[in-house]
Amino acid sequence: MKNDLRPYATADRAAGWANWALIEPEWVSADYEEDPVEPLWAMEWLRRRHAARLPVNDLPLRNQMVERLINAHGDPMGIVVLRFFDALQSGKAMR
Repeated sequence: MKNDLRPYATADRAAGWANWALIEPEWVSADYEEDPVEPLWAMEWLRRRHAARLPVNDLPLRNQMVERLINAHGDPMGIVVLRFFDALQSGKAMR
């Protein structure tokens, strides 16, 4: 049943995807690495993993944001997400 519902529940690649991540963590890691997710929801998922001291692969989202910045210099989302990664790595809160 889960396999039948998952494509509909996660099609938004945003809030539905992030909520599904809570009930199926083994699926979500592989899915995150395969297809882009809305940046704010990917950040929330990565933040939860980081807070739980679980492995965090930020490369897919980091690459997505670098591409955004290449295509649109100064893209606000790209800047915010990359600052978020810096804050996670340094252990400092974002300002």
